[in-house]
Parts: sequence; C-alpha cells; structure tokens
Amino acid sequence: MFHALQEEGVKVFHGQQIMLAAREIKNWDEIQLRTQAASMVDGVYHIQ
Repeated sequence: MFHALQEEGVKVFHGQQIMLAAREIKNWDEIQLRTQAASMVDGVYHIQ
C-alpha cells in the first residue's frame, strides 16, 4: 500500500518519531479519561 500511494503521487514518510512525541502530550480530556478508566479498573478489583 505504501508504494501504491507513492506511485499515485502521494507523499508518504515514516512518522513514528512524530507519533511518539505526540503520545507524550496529553490534554485535559485525555487525562480525565485515563483517570476515569483507572477508577473503573480499581472498582473491578475492589468487587472481587
């Protein structure tokens, strides 16, 4: 697929470093969702 896109004139490049950097940055909503998910997991362990 990578090469097919290039053949069609689409500029494709390796974006792993960009994505790794972006994953390090969390906004308020992401932090709240992670906190909520952690609370849900804690609740499951408490029930058992």
